[in-house]
Amino acid sequence: MFTSALWFYMTPAIPKPSMHELATKLYHPSAYDKQSGLGDNFGSTIMIINGGLECGSGRENAGAASRGSYYNSLLEYFGLPKEDKLGCAHMKPFSTGSS
Repeated sequence: MFTSALWFYMTPAIPKPSMHELATKLYHPSAYDKQSGLGDNFGSTIMIINGGLECGSGRENAGAASRGSYYNSLLEYFGLPKEDKLGCAHMKPFSTGSS
């Protein structure tokens, strides 16, 4: 189970970058990505994992909102600055125009 999670984290699923690329800032959003609301933010990780189920509807999914809140709680716990763009409601999917 752990190895499959590690594989998912490390492997890009074209046109989506890998989670690792987002987390380490190796991913640099293209002009299309920026216009689509994608970037090196927590919301984009949700788009990678559950984009078709939770993102792009214009209304924040309860699961996505909960994960964003939990993420900010962890940042606060570790004394790191809070982040914005935690959700993905207004994002468009990654596409061939993506980095």
